[in-house]
Amino acid sequence: MRPKLIRTYLSTEDPGIVPKIERKLSKLYESDKITEKEFKNSVDLAGNIFTEIRDRRLTPIVVTCYDRTAFQLKNNNDVRISIDTSLALIPLRNREFPTSEQLLDMERFDFPYAILEIKLRKEAPHWIDELLAKNWLTKMPKFSKFCQGCSHWFPTKLREYPYWMKTEEIAAHIL
Repeated sequence: MRPKLIRTYLSTEDPGIVPKIERKLSKLYESDKITEKEFKNSVDLAGNIFTEIRDRRLTPIVVTCYDRTAFQLKNNNDVRISIDTSLALIPLRNREFPTSEQLLDMERFDFPYAILEIKLRKEAPHWIDELLAKNWLTKMPKFSKFCQGCSHWFPTKLREYPYWMKTEEIAAHIL
């Protein structure tokens, strides 16, 4: 989705945004890049998300920016790995979705860690257990960049801190 379309989608300025998304998805379907089921599910999802944003009057409050490097075998997605570095957590105090250029000049918190995510479709290969055993990584299931941004910028608005913020060793570096 182009940034202009995302801003319109998130601000719910244009009730015709879902048909626009449907037309874009239709082109993907017609060119055999997605299946009919994926097309229908994506259109339904876009409509449901738009409805939730509009009806609940949701607005963005945190933007996460990062550099991602991804790894996967060409013919197999049993193991997918991504490494996110240079994670910046940016508060949106005026609740407007900024352009890429505006993000460069905004207040930010630079997260001091890289985030390694491993997604598995089957049982974990032995090398993953070996990597974890070396204590080079800290296992953080369900870590959320968004929740981290909210806990950093809007701590008084949270009902509960993310569990990783309750670990003194981690919290000392990211508060």
